[in-house]
Amino acid sequence: MSNLPFLLEDQGYSCELPGESLDFQSWASRTFGERLRQDTAESPWLLILTRADDREADRVGLRLAARGFSYRRIDVDASSPTGLTLSISSGTIESRLHFEQTAKLRSPAVIWLRHFDVFAVRPPVKDPVVVAFARSEWEHAVRSLLSLERTKWINRPDAILNLGRVSQICLAHRVGLAVPRTLVSNDRRDIREFIASSPSGVVVKVLGDHFVEPEPGKLYGVFPRLVTEADMVSLERAYLTPSIYQEYVPHVREVRATVIGEDVVAVEISKASPEDIWERPEEVAVHPHDLPARVLGSLLRFLRLARLEYGAFDLLLTEDGYTFLEVNPTGDWAWLESKDGSIRVTEKVVSHIAGLLEESERCG
Repeated sequence: MSNLPFLLEDQGYSCELPGESLDFQSWASRTFGERLRQDTAESPWLLILTRADDREADRVGLRLAARGFSYRRIDVDASSPTGLTLSISSGTIESRLHFEQTAKLRSPAVIWLRHFDVFAVRPPVKDPVVVAFARSEWEHAVRSLLSLERTKWINRPDAILNLGRVSQICLAHRVGLAVPRTLVSNDRRDIREFIASSPSGVVVKVLGDHFVEPEPGKLYGVFPRLVTEADMVSLERAYLTPSIYQEYVPHVREVRATVIGEDVVAVEISKASPEDIWERPEEVAVHPHDLPARVLGSLLRFLRLARLEYGAFDLLLTEDGYTFLEVNPTGDWAWLESKDGSIRVTEKVVSHIAGLLEESERCG
């Protein structure tokens, strides 16, 4: 393991995702019948870009279909994600999308970008050059949809790309949220000095995604970890990649605030360590939490400035107030609802998307 970046050492968690698409769309069509196939060339509809193992997309899609709204879904990790053809006519900024066994549809009124990670693309070839090319082209195909002027996004890919963790910290400070003392570095001397000056310890975490996918469907978790001066030997390999080092903030409890549009659902999360959500979910407990109006206002302003429609905020409640850790523009919530039936994020997301679809229909 000595050749791995510091954060990848001793990361015992990994998972295998399904090798084939679960074909959720076909199952939903059989379940809801004509209600899912009522779209015409003129009816507003939702396009979901995700991967097969996405419980949130499953729940939202079913509830939208039950309310009479149309949607189509592309799972990037399907064995052959080629059910979409896209044409954008010069000057009209309009597209026609064709899915297998359906008629051509006008541009989607709403695009919901979830876990559409091109590293999960499974082209039916083994040539690494062709695989890399296919992944790159799928990424550009999604970006090309930004040309659709009337289409609403949850969330725009360029907004997600621009909102790295360092940008998040700066924006959180701008909207009045407290942030931990932070260092981003791969300089071992600076890292040692930062840890030495942080008596409560330091949390180290990735600059990018929490998961590494070296091959489609095989994910390795790279989670935050608490380090102290006793970890100096391991830090010898910290030079391989810049990482985020934040002073540990003693706190009363952790809070997850899920924001969709103007709606906020906040919960308290009780867990012994940051990775418990993935490694020991049975030991994690959640309960509804009331955020003060000032914090709610800061979160909503954060989303507006970041050009996001959705965000899952991680906060710490300390004796002095709330401290911002990060926001995940594609954060999951089904696990919260499974812990406490009074938590209703799915309903908020469905209502928000339905509102966007209805607005598109009114505007023609």
